[in-house]
Amino acid sequence: MLKSNNFQNLGRAATSIQSSTYVALTDRWRTMNWFLNDGPVLAHIWDRVKWYNCPKYFITPNYPCHLEVEASAACQMKCPMCAQGKMFEKGIQMGNMNMDLFKKIVDEVHDKVYSIKLSWRGEPSLNPHLHEMIRYAKFDKNMKSVAFLTNLERYDEKMLDDLLTTGANFISVSFDGMKETYEKIRYPAIFEETVEKIKYLRRRRDELGLKRPLIRVQSIFSAIRNDPEEFLDFWEPIVDRVNYIVDQWRSSLDQDDYDLDPNYVCYTPWTRIAVGWNGTVALCKSDYNEGMVMGDLNIQSVHEVWHGKKFRAIRAAMREGTRLKYSKPCQTCSDGAKKTVGEEIEVHGRKISVKVNEGRKVDATKLDGKSNVWKKGARSKRNISRAAISD
Repeated sequence: MLKSNNFQNLGRAATSIQSSTYVALTDRWRTMNWFLNDGPVLAHIWDRVKWYNCPKYFITPNYPCHLEVEASAACQMKCPMCAQGKMFEKGIQMGNMNMDLFKKIVDEVHDKVYSIKLSWRGEPSLNPHLHEMIRYAKFDKNMKSVAFLTNLERYDEKMLDDLLTTGANFISVSFDGMKETYEKIRYPAIFEETVEKIKYLRRRRDELGLKRPLIRVQSIFSAIRNDPEEFLDFWEPIVDRVNYIVDQWRSSLDQDDYDLDPNYVCYTPWTRIAVGWNGTVALCKSDYNEGMVMGDLNIQSVHEVWHGKKFRAIRAAMREGTRLKYSKPCQTCSDGAKKTVGEEIEVHGRKISVKVNEGRKVDATKLDGKSNVWKKGARSKRNISRAAISD
């Protein structure tokens, strides 16, 4: 069921909708194969119709399309582009979601929401109940799509074998760059060890005759910018999909880092919510530091929060072009930066034009995962994040 917030807005398309932050390096056939195997096809198609059109026409669905449900807010890594360091500075508590809260959420949304992802700000495998959570959502409640992002560093063969029994639709392994670049950003992970884990997971999945979990690897763009074909050629025989993600300075709280577009309309308030490990609902997946708390699922339902006063207000601010006055988290979000025409990369004859968001420059060669800070660099009006459109 779809509900228009304001019938006078129905049909008046938003003029500045966010481009996807995830860009496939794999070809269209493999991308389509991923789509067909990720979940029930008709339900997936309907989900994508809502995902792209609800924000465009300012229509609020009865429930969000997707939930980030944070299994764990903690992480054993200190990736420099992540907001973990700022979370500590702001006093954000780290912890693992308990099963009772998880079940409460899933019991409400299992037949109303297409997908949940058991990851947000932390490493989900730090929660010892992660696989139990996936089984509950998939087998007990028959959710259509359940997945998570992981650095895979804590997994061993026993855990990988157990993962194959959970029914997870897909996992996405954050794998930034090749060899030295990867180990510098993803310290203390070892390149060869993580590669072998992914190979093992794929081999065992195929030996068991399973279609899922699908396996994706993705890198921040600047870590593969000099040779995206090398990254693709290395991973394509091993995984089902290879992506890059736009470079984002998620650890920033400085509005001067970005040249923001006041007319930008974010898709998030019409499509998804982010639930922290303790039940706190943040403004969105980019609100790492909980700058605007929208509700608490310990005492509220997803439906109550989704249709509550705060979500209605942020949607109105998006429609009216006043989000930067209303929402502090929006003032430091790279997604809302102005976009300019950037470089063009070529991958096996396929040209990908890279859009550049104006703001502080990201350069993977200057990242240091041991300290969780960027090496000091001058602010630039170029290249903080990139979104691509493949022809």
